[in-house]
Amino acid sequence: MSLRRYEAFDLGALTLIAAVLEALNTYAFFAFGTSATFTLSIAAAVGMLAIFRWNLPGVVVAPIAGLASLLVRLLVGEEVTINLWIGYTVGYLGLAACLIWFKFLPKEDIRKKWLYLAGFAITGYLAIDVVRTLSYLGSDYFLQAARFYFSWDLFNCLFAFFILLIASKQANLLVDMKEYVSKIANNPNSAIARQEQNEKNKLEGMSESSYDLNEAALLDGGTLSPEELKALQAPFDKERGKTSIFDEENKALKEYRDSKEKKQSSNSSKDNKKGKD
Repeated sequence: MSLRRYEAFDLGALTLIAAVLEALNTYAFFAFGTSATFTLSIAAAVGMLAIFRWNLPGVVVAPIAGLASLLVRLLVGEEVTINLWIGYTVGYLGLAACLIWFKFLPKEDIRKKWLYLAGFAITGYLAIDVVRTLSYLGSDYFLQAARFYFSWDLFNCLFAFFILLIASKQANLLVDMKEYVSKIANNPNSAIARQEQNEKNKLEGMSESSYDLNEAALLDGGTLSPEELKALQAPFDKERGKTSIFDEENKALKEYRDSKEKKQSSNSSKDNKKGKD
């Protein structure tokens, strides 16, 4: 999978998670009869996480999740004004202001120091509220909207900070994904190393076994006796009229066993000689 496809997959997954949680969150406030005038903004928290991981492309996550919240409002019968449409979609584009932090500090420093992380969250919410408030510009509700957003969103800012703080304690969650993927690509693959070790162990185990390897054995899975396996294998060998790859492997195994026995015999002779001395 290319980096671009992995980026799209990761952002798609984060968007889906944010949208579902935001929709459930909004519906829960209505279900408890509190209305959704104020809700916890999961979209902003996940949006900040996406921006930290993928920089500017991560900005798309929060507006889509915000749209899910607005659709829930419509489904429960609440009036959704043009100001709300702008505030909970375009307003989340203000999270792009968080990118300023990456111009002055390494992401690793921001992740490790809670004070920087708090500043990261505050920057995002201040920018969101500025855009949301501007959507009321020229309206009689401009000052009221400003007071509402900048006061109630203090709780959302604190909520986002705790989400980011928890994410920073998890392995490979709050990281620069391009650097992370590049690091994996340039380092030896531990899975390949494990596979090579398993092959070595398999050869060692086969050398200790008295069974021969053949096509019938591979197809059987270990339910037949050695004599029955040889009987089944004979027609294949006769039809082919030449040595099979399994015979070659059997030969290699025999040579391996012989060399191992020779080495053990040599070591035993040396030990006996030392004992006599």
